[in-house]
Amino acid sequence: MFAQSKDSSKVSSIVHKYMVINKTPMEFFNTSLPKLIYGENRSNSSTKSVSSAYPQVVLWDSFENELKNFQIQNNDLTLEYLIKSPELRPKITNEAEVKMGINEYAFEPLSQYLREKEINSLFKLCSSNEHGVIEQPDFAFFHNDIVKLVIEVKTIWSLTAPDSLAAAYRILGTKVRLPVQQIFGCMRINNLKYGILTNCESFYFMKREKMLLHISTAIKSTDVDISVYRALFYVVHLSIEDHLCSPNTSINDDKTYNSDHDEIEDDESEDDESEEDDDNNDVYSPKRKKKRSEQYQSSKSKQIKLMNEAIGYGQNGCVYKCLYNNTEYATKICDTTKSTNMMMQLNNEKELPRRIFRPSETAP
Repeated sequence: MFAQSKDSSKVSSIVHKYMVINKTPMEFFNTSLPKLIYGENRSNSSTKSVSSAYPQVVLWDSFENELKNFQIQNNDLTLEYLIKSPELRPKITNEAEVKMGINEYAFEPLSQYLREKEINSLFKLCSSNEHGVIEQPDFAFFHNDIVKLVIEVKTIWSLTAPDSLAAAYRILGTKVRLPVQQIFGCMRINNLKYGILTNCESFYFMKREKMLLHISTAIKSTDVDISVYRALFYVVHLSIEDHLCSPNTSINDDKTYNSDHDEIEDDESEDDESEEDDDNNDVYSPKRKKKRSEQYQSSKSKQIKLMNEAIGYGQNGCVYKCLYNNTEYATKICDTTKSTNMMMQLNNEKELPRRIFRPSETAP
């Protein structure tokens, strides 16, 4: 809740297990996020997505200077908002708990500030395609009911968080590469220019120009001079001003990567982690290695190559021109786990060409 008050109290108090925080706008945008505390038990975040794409990654080198020059109006408004006391929040063990924490600590306070400024917008947890967002990112930011940017949330175990994610993209392996490809693919398939990738300790702000992806240096949750709140507000402002970017690019434009190899490498890292808990599971046996090699060779020989052309869009997926065994086809990309009616819709769509192009029938 936000409220206007002549007497701005800067001292937090505890009310029903929540901290009541009062700040002026300028104080709010120079505040660090409360700390999430991780437990010993851990659960990895998924980085597998049918829309993952391979960007050319560069540093968004002007981002911090843009933030410093970004003017935030200061007035007599006092912001009052509630957050759960970090000492009372259970330790984080999975991605769902990270989402809850980041929504409460970062998105809800900023959303209330935006509403107080009469900016009709909010951050929404995406549970299905009913919100008009393809590929179900963890969160989406909406302004006037139009999606403006998407956000992917990971645990600290699933996203290695260097200061410069752009520099580490081709060096540090799948725990950097796969999350970037996932959020980039989601931005591309939703025609979006801006996105955010975070594990709540480090925030990376992204700007897309077709296959070129600009990534900021890490904005830490503990930062004050350039706070997460300030960076969020700035990127939200940019997305409201101009959020569209053409998706008409190929998922396989970057020939230096092979998605099958990434998936196998990711599976191997998950197997390595399970081996720590069960010494009897020998993931490095010759039989296991041979099976992985056969899987890789088989998938490589039957690869679908998406062309540089999107030919259709819909609520439940996007249609691309593709090549399979040097023959042109149309491929629809969607996630059948998002809706119980998805398979029925797809089966109905599959029947349409058969009804239209039956040899026994002729057009009127």
